[in-house]
Amino acid sequence: VPALGDLVRVTAPVGFFNGLLQLAPDTSVAEHSVTVLSSGNELPEPWEIDFAEVANPTVMEARESGLAIARGVTISHDEATFPNSGNLTLIDGEGREFTLRIDSRTDFGGTAIPTVPVDITGVIGQFDNSAPHDSGYQLLPARLSDVSSEGGSGPEIPLSTIAELRSFVDPDNFLPTDTETLFRARGIVTTHVNLTTSSSGLFYMQDGGSGIAVFHAGAAGEVPAFGDLVEVVAPLTHFNGLLELVPGASNELHSVTVLSSGNEVPDPVEIDFSRLEDVEYFESIEGLRVQASNVEIQFDQDTFPQSGNPVLLDEFGMELVGNGFSLRIDSRTDIGGQAIPEGPATIIGVISQFDNSDPRNSSYQLLPSRYEDIVSDNKAPIATFNVMLQNQVRSSEPANSQYDEYALFPGERIVIEVSATDFREGSSITLIAEDGVPEGAVWSIPVSEGETLTAEFTYTVPADSEGGVLLSPAVVASNANAQNRLEWHIYIPTTAEQNLVVSEFLVNPADDPESAHYNPLNRDLEGVTDFEPWTMDEFVELANLGMEPINLGGWAIGDANEIRHQFFESFELQPNQAGIVYGGPLNGLEPRLDGIPTIPASLDRFGFGLNNSGGDILRVYNADGYLVQRIVFSGNDVSDSASLTFTPDVRGRVVAHDMVSELAVSPGYWITGESFDTHEFVPRVESIEVTASINGDGQFVMSWTAVPGVTYEILAADNLAAGFTPMESGLTFADGNGSYATSTEQNFRFFVIRQQ
Repeated sequence: VPALGDLVRVTAPVGFFNGLLQLAPDTSVAEHSVTVLSSGNELPEPWEIDFAEVANPTVMEARESGLAIARGVTISHDEATFPNSGNLTLIDGEGREFTLRIDSRTDFGGTAIPTVPVDITGVIGQFDNSAPHDSGYQLLPARLSDVSSEGGSGPEIPLSTIAELRSFVDPDNFLPTDTETLFRARGIVTTHVNLTTSSSGLFYMQDGGSGIAVFHAGAAGEVPAFGDLVEVVAPLTHFNGLLELVPGASNELHSVTVLSSGNEVPDPVEIDFSRLEDVEYFESIEGLRVQASNVEIQFDQDTFPQSGNPVLLDEFGMELVGNGFSLRIDSRTDIGGQAIPEGPATIIGVISQFDNSDPRNSSYQLLPSRYEDIVSDNKAPIATFNVMLQNQVRSSEPANSQYDEYALFPGERIVIEVSATDFREGSSITLIAEDGVPEGAVWSIPVSEGETLTAEFTYTVPADSEGGVLLSPAVVASNANAQNRLEWHIYIPTTAEQNLVVSEFLVNPADDPESAHYNPLNRDLEGVTDFEPWTMDEFVELANLGMEPINLGGWAIGDANEIRHQFFESFELQPNQAGIVYGGPLNGLEPRLDGIPTIPASLDRFGFGLNNSGGDILRVYNADGYLVQRIVFSGNDVSDSASLTFTPDVRGRVVAHDMVSELAVSPGYWITGESFDTHEFVPRVESIEVTASINGDGQFVMSWTAVPGVTYEILAADNLAAGFTPMESGLTFADGNGSYATSTEQNFRFFVIRQQ
């Protein structure tokens, strides 16, 4: 048949088939013909079907065989997928109906039927086998891409299979060759949780025998559920060799749409470990739901890491590590901290990849997305926990988290809540706390044996504690075959260690020389051609706010995944002095910061590797390997115009440097650019809770519980470096309802409410 858009001339008699008027050329008749006159012509605008007129034969006869579109209709169906051949019902917004005809020669059969309103383009057909032939009109689409989500990508983006997307990977470097075209693809979601930072979303989907990762930038941690059928409109890219569709939440042309939920998920494909060195094989199963049977998990501890790569052994005890293959435990799953089962296990997950250099032909990973998908008769009970910090001195540490190590300051309180149950529903387990906690620390376990058990650990650091103490509370959940031991390391830093703080760090360096935070370390770049600011200019500023020198020899700095810098030699900071650890290189291009100690990140792994677009973590460890400080920041905290510092002081919350100062960066100095030994740090006092709102007059209103009879003063500053000036004083509130209102003319401002 001629192609879509061809202009054709037909010479033939007129006939009809079940009421459908036809020209009927016959190839055996010399006078009959179908001639293509030209190709690629613009199609006529489709007639928008008026469901109020579809029963009117006069209207429909005039529209028969014409191009038409049904807008904003739902498809009534009993099955989840289109039939190979058959009729479905279209329903418009007012409940009126029209017939949708699915022809066996199209690509509809077996694909998922959308559950959301759609636009469908096709021709008006007819099938009425009795006279008068004035009914049986149908909308007949010729291809699946003529169905689009209402307000979505539109029929101009054809639907691609995932196998077609994977065909864009070049055979040399195994990277996508087309990263500009918008593709539209559908698949069943095969992962259970978001597998990236909380500012975005990462999930895997599969259609037929092919799978792909989807990185939904800016999705705020939201991902479709396991078993959802989704449609994705996005370009292709890769992340360390892993092929991805990359829709952006802020891009109107991109989308992730859930078409239906609760669909049957494809059975996992068994990994052929005899082909560990076969790159084409692993490329073919990359993104697929797979399983590894009869394997043993080997690690240097009894529990899974929060993030890491345990080794797999085959049934003969041989390591399955060819071509960089590994088992990947992601920190966003519920696997970290659970007991590793002894003996054979079956692991279900997806095939991912992390290869950071060309050609991207190694380091494929088996990535499970939940503990339940590690199947073994020797699994221990499942134990989960939540940690709450109260009376916090530092705002950069989340009040609720699930880490296994903490730094706790005098006056701070930690509460660990544990819940345990068996992986076999209805089975009984035991829960026991180990001895060895210090005075004042308490384990509470209401019931020690049963199906679902709970425990709570509480400890408040005495206000007069001199620190230097490590607590290691532990609890053990056991069933008949195995036990799951949870242990936490809670370190109370010494006074000197408490005064060692991260006071500034640069996550997102600039490569534009015109940027205010380009080359923040003032390096001599004349004649330099191999400068890589995106890694080399990342830096962490450490400040000693104490009265004594502190030597950081043996200390370490890490991000969320690994240690990035080890102080192998002495690195001393004097009282009220800051030092800089920067991304690199290890030799040359040294910073020029007068009198400021500097050192390159010793492990030389992408600088500090801090996440430029999403959240990450900075961790500081002392020479004994104990956590002294952890800073958790989100993608919303990251600035593209400045480094990150803290407000209202160095133990406050993360904030962009240029929001609190006229400077974009100040490595080695306080945010004002002055030396740390000349800046006066105001001691923290007891805080009050303040709520903020916009009133009916458009004013910014602060409210707090005031002490009757006490006078209050309001101070304000445009940035923290400018200093606070009095706005109003002599405020008293007899009813205890403190309040202050001001205009909202400025984008941001800082306030202090204090008693006079």
